[in-house]
Amino acid sequence: MKKQFYNGLIMIVLFGLVIASAWQAFYEPSYIIATALFTLALCILRAYQRGIYRELVTLLRFFGSLGLGWYLSAEVGKALGLPAMVASISGFYLTFISLYLVSGALIRWFSKKGAELSIPEKILGGLLGGFEGVILAWILIFTLSLLPRSKISAYYPQLTQFTGPVENMLAPIMPEEAAQTVQMVKSMQRITQNFKPEKVDKVALQEIMLPLAEMPELVALQEDESIQKLIESRDFQGLVNHPTLRNFLESEELRQRMQSIDLKKLERALVPDLYKQTDNSR
Repeated sequence: MKKQFYNGLIMIVLFGLVIASAWQAFYEPSYIIATALFTLALCILRAYQRGIYRELVTLLRFFGSLGLGWYLSAEVGKALGLPAMVASISGFYLTFISLYLVSGALIRWFSKKGAELSIPEKILGGLLGGFEGVILAWILIFTLSLLPRSKISAYYPQLTQFTGPVENMLAPIMPEEAAQTVQMVKSMQRITQNFKPEKVDKVALQEIMLPLAEMPELVALQEDESIQKLIESRDFQGLVNHPTLRNFLESEELRQRMQSIDLKKLERALVPDLYKQTDNSR
C-alpha cells in the first residue's frame, strides 16, 4: 500500500512537471527540452510499473487511438460544426484523446490484478514506454506550436533533427489529409520565421496563387464595399467577423484549393533567401 502511494505520488509530480514545463515553453521555447524529458520520464515510469504485457496493450490503445484520430479527424470536425480550415486538426485531437481515455478506463475496469511483476518484465515495459514517450512528446510539442501567440512556432523548424525521425516513422500510417496538414503547418512556421516582404518573388507567387485568384468568391470579396470600408478603417476585428469572409474562409472549396498548392514552391516564393542558403550549403 505504501509503495503504491509513493508510486502514485511520483506520477502526479511528473505529470505536474509536464504541465508546468509545457505552460512555460509556450512563452519560453527553451523549456521545450524539459517538456520532452518530463514526458519521456512519465511514460517510462508508468510503463515500468505496468510491465511489458500491459504496456503492449497500452501501445495498441495508443496507436489505435492515433490512427482512428487521423482517419476520422475531418468527419468528426465537420460533425461538430467546426470551420473547415480547423476541422481536421480539432477533430484529430478530440478523437485521439477521447478514444485513448475511454479505452484506458474500460481496460482498467475489466482487468484483474495479477501477480507481482518480475524485474525483466518491468524493464522491457519501460523500454516500450520510452518509445511511446518519444511520440507523445512530439505530439505535445507540435500541439503547443499550433496554439495562438505561441512562441514555439518560430523555433519548431530548428527542432527537425529531433522531430524529423518521429515524423518519418509516423508518415506511413498517416492519412494523406493529416500529412498535408502537418506539412502545411511546418511550412507556415518556416515562412513566419524567415519572411521579409522586400525579398518576395512576386512573379512566382502570383503564378502559385493563381488557382485562388480565379475563385469567383474571392473576386466578389474584393468588390464588396463593406469589406473595403473595414480594410480602409483598419477594423481587423470586424474584418475577421465579417460573415461573407468567414463563410469563404471556412468553405470546402477553399480548403481543397489550398491543399492543391505546392508548399515548397510557395516557400521558395515567399522566403527565397532560405532556399538560397540551403542550395549554397550543398
